Amino acid sequence: MNVNDVFDIINQYYPLKISKDYCTQFGHYDNSGVIINVGDEIKGVLFSLDFSLKSIDEAIKRGCNLIVTHHPAIFNTNIPCLSVDDIFGEKIISAIKNKISVISMHLNMDVAKNGIDEYLQQAVGFGEIIGVCDKFENGVYGRCTKIEDTDFYTFADRIKKEIKAERVLLYGENKKIRKVATFCGGGVDANSLKFAKQMQADVVISSDVKHNYVLDCLDYGMNLINFTHYATENYGFEKIYNSLKDKIKVNSFYFLNGELL
Repeated sequence: MNVNDVFDIINQYYPLKISKDYCTQFGHYDNSGVIINVGDEIKGVLFSLDFSLKSIDEAIKRGCNLIVTHHPAIFNTNIPCLSVDDIFGEKIISAIKNKISVISMHLNMDVAKNGIDEYLQQAVGFGEIIGVCDKFENGVYGRCTKIEDTDFYTFADRIKKEIKAERVLLYGENKKIRKVATFCGGGVDANSLKFAKQMQADVVISSDVKHNYVLDCLDYGMNLINFTHYATENYGFEKIYNSLKDKIKVNSFYFLNGELL
């Protein structure tokens, strides 16, 4: 089995076409697919949310010569040079020197059915989904869920434990929560906040929320739970790993970078 064989398996469930369609319709950019192909037969696969020096070290330790990431190993395609003098070049060169290939599946894994954004929504509880933010053929990003009444602090603590987050910022008073808007990763912007307000959400859950959007969220009268980017996406990515590992006919492992939770 080579890197393209593994890609074909993952692509059956999280097609690259979804990312391309999403970017076309909503004006986003992505760089998913086979990022590094050293051409060797695959002996082991390491799933890691991020392409990092630690993930490369873990792959070597586990005897893996393929890393599957969520965040693209190469995002900016305008790369003038590769050098060990900067961390980006060091990672790429280290992977190649150690004969490690890389597959990255980004926006397609965010918005696909059983994708990272859907799993974050499920973390709040299997309530009724009353609206979606960005919707297109075969993909959804941003959801609003109606749940049983609970107070804000109790709710925030439950979600923190569910996604195994260690760091969180809470904004807003300890009011009753009935409707929850969720956006995995750093997806909060003016459009997503307007959607949440239209749904009459009591709280927004996301990560990397910019200061001006924190203010807008509060001015809209909505509370905010601001996790780390890693926590909102690792939860779903690990579930994706568990669903795929038996379909990939080589040893597979999951790398948890707990420092980023």
